[in-house]
Amino acid sequence: MPGFWTHPMVEDACPGSVVPIDPADCQLTPAWITRSRSISVSGPAQRKPLNPFERFTPRFGKGKDTSATATTMDGTAKENAGANGGGSAASTSTPTSTAVLDSVNSSKRSTLSRAPNHVGSNPAEDSPGGGRLKKFLHMLNRPILELEQLRTLSWSGIPAEVRPTVWKLLSGYLPANSDRRSAILERRRAEYRLSVDQHYPQRHDKAHAQMLHQIQVDVLRSTPCSLFAQEAAKQCFERLLFVFHVRHPGSGYVQGMNDLAVPFFTVFLSPYCGDDPEAIDLSKVSAEVLAQIEADTYWCTAILIDRIQDYFTSDRTGLQRQLKALEELVTRIDKPLDEHLAEHGVSYVQFAFRWMNCLLMREMPLGPIVRLWDAYLAETDGFGTLHLYTCAALMATFSDRIRATKDLSEMMMFILNLPTHEWTPRDVSMLLAEAYRLKFSFEDAQSHIVV
Repeated sequence: MPGFWTHPMVEDACPGSVVPIDPADCQLTPAWITRSRSISVSGPAQRKPLNPFERFTPRFGKGKDTSATATTMDGTAKENAGANGGGSAASTSTPTSTAVLDSVNSSKRSTLSRAPNHVGSNPAEDSPGGGRLKKFLHMLNRPILELEQLRTLSWSGIPAEVRPTVWKLLSGYLPANSDRRSAILERRRAEYRLSVDQHYPQRHDKAHAQMLHQIQVDVLRSTPCSLFAQEAAKQCFERLLFVFHVRHPGSGYVQGMNDLAVPFFTVFLSPYCGDDPEAIDLSKVSAEVLAQIEADTYWCTAILIDRIQDYFTSDRTGLQRQLKALEELVTRIDKPLDEHLAEHGVSYVQFAFRWMNCLLMREMPLGPIVRLWDAYLAETDGFGTLHLYTCAALMATFSDRIRATKDLSEMMMFILNLPTHEWTPRDVSMLLAEAYRLKFSFEDAQSHIVV
């Protein structure tokens, strides 16, 4: 008989709802379930299931936010949570930030939970005047931002109106002190312009010719295709990636870095071009604003790459470590899947290298990726540890389909082209809920996984 497990992201979204968990399907023995800190197997379905996060870690209180009905991972009854897309930027040139923030009335400071508290975002609450949006605006309007509270609030999705500002804060590009933000933005943008003036004219030198060609080829491969078919976008990325290459001689530019800049670029563009990345028209953006967005994209991408810099060293030690950790984790959570891959001679590097190198940018549409990055940026090591567990959850999601495939070429074709291209931010929220469950279960088991 299946048991019932309730994640706080699902419970608060749909009070009284449960997610059926069959121990056989999860490859969990009764002894393992007894030891697990993240799963409770209760009695009949009509009993209210225990919330494992409240039981084992009392500091994880329930949030008060609500959301639309939870959906299944295969996309049944999908509903776009409204959390993807862009929002206001942090500079005075952004059309919404200062006016919106200044218009917010003070409210009582709320006590926030450390755990994610609902699936996705509720469009009604994220809309102007909505509850979650008000929480973000009130927090951003404080003289000194409480960064940990912002991380907690952001985990479950960031409203489009404030996402550019919040991403810059979570990235470490903007300071917590609101009085210093404008000056720092101006200084950083000026520094980038000087770097472009100094280094970009060298792009035609013989020493840089090969790297420039590689950057140009990779930019053309970037998605969404409609954006990078525009000459202005290609020029922005060629400049910022070439400047990064020159300013970071330790790694230089490495294939895949172009993908990591795309979410920042599209989110920072969204106040001017809308939330749909496929409909971005750069002709609507002035040259001055586009230059500011290019500079902000450069700095946020550079900060991100610095956090995972061993992914891009010559020996790729970081990627190798992540691949090994993923294999060991899948062995623990889904032994039949691991054995099936080994039986057919499938190595994790054949498919998961791209997952790690491009942070799943090639596996999902940009909207769900933005929702995924809301959670990654909210974690102190989101692009390392949480990403690892997200990849494991992605494998578990399609485990039955992979194990049902016996032909090697057909199996590889399926894994390399997972049916995730119609996913919405809500699907990613469900994936994150499973990743969080795995992280809660296995993170302390240092004997079998070290990231």
